[in-house]
Amino acid sequence: MSSIEFNDVLKKYSINTITKIKDFLISEIASDNFEETINFVKCSDEKKQKDFADELYQGNKYKGIFLEGNQYLLGCFEDKVTIIDFIGEEYGMQEIYSKMILPIDDFIYIISHKNEMLQQIDTINKKDS
Repeated sequence: MSSIEFNDVLKKYSINTITKIKDFLISEIASDNFEETINFVKCSDEKKQKDFADELYQGNKYKGIFLEGNQYLLGCFEDKVTIIDFIGEEYGMQEIYSKMILPIDDFIYIISHKNEMLQQIDTINKKDS
């Protein structure tokens, strides 16, 4: 994969979203939960409730089925992945800064190439500095 391909995905998003993607990758995606995360976004709601019952968000603030992580909630509806910084929201962060919606294909590509994406994001951030 080349930096051009990574940049093609990232250029679809605002710098705020790119920053949140970086934070999400660092705080939530690891080699031990990578496949599980992909399985979650690809499976049906029934399978989510069965296979991920212990890890699902139990609150009532957000509508839908969300996987609860360290800092983020992850949901998938109609081929779009919703990522919410629920800790940030608890501390007053506005939804415009706390919520991202990505096409499922972009999401899977981004987490499948975590290290390369983090390097590309750092390159983008250096250019913007």
